Amino acid sequence: MSASANTKSICNHADGFSFVDNDGYKYISVKGLCTAIPDTGVGREASDIFFSTIYPNNGGMAILSDTISELNVRILYGIDCKVLESIREQYPDIPIRCNVTDIIMDIRQSDKDAIAAVPNGENADIIAVQDGRLMLLKQVPADTYRLLYNITKIWKEFGFNTGKARIRLYGLQENTGLVSGLVQMTGEDTLCVL
Repeated sequence: MSASANTKSICNHADGFSFVDNDGYKYISVKGLCTAIPDTGVGREASDIFFSTIYPNNGGMAILSDTISELNVRILYGIDCKVLESIREQYPDIPIRCNVTDIIMDIRQSDKDAIAAVPNGENADIIAVQDGRLMLLKQVPADTYRLLYNITKIWKEFGFNTGKARIRLYGLQENTGLVSGLVQMTGEDTLCVL
C-alpha cells in the first residue's frame, strides 16, 4: 500500500512492495516492527540496542532506518534477514523504506493534523502528526475496540479538533465497527478511509 497518491505500486514476492514515483524514483516499502527515535546522531549500535530493547523477540531481524530530516526523526524497523537478502539479490540498486515513513511524510505534507491507523499483521500502527511534528508512533492490537479506544484517546490527549485534524484509516475500510465508532466520537468530517 502506498500513502502517496503520486506513486505506482508493483508487488514483489518479498514482504513489501516496490514503488515508482512520478519522477522515476524507485524504492521498496516494507512493513513490520518499527519505532521512532529522535535523529540526534545516535549511532548504529545504539539504534540496534534500542530496537532490540523495544522488540526483544525480534528473531534476529536486520534493523534498518529511515531518516525524516524535516521532523528530526529516524524510523527504526526490522526486516527478516532472508527477505532482506532476497531483496538485495533481486533489486541491488533499489533503496528500502518502511511503509510508516511514507505515511508520516504524506500526513506532514497535508495542511491538516492527523492520526493514522495502518494494519500490520495482527496489530495496527497508529501514527499522530500535529503541527508538522511526529507526536506518536505506536503499535496496538488491531481489534475494533482497542483501535477505537486508542485513536479516540490520542485524539483527546493531543487536543485534536474537528476543524483542523483528520483520522486516516489505511486498509481498514472493512472494519465497519471502527468506522462507525469513530464517526460517532469525532464526527463524519474527520474520517478519511483509504
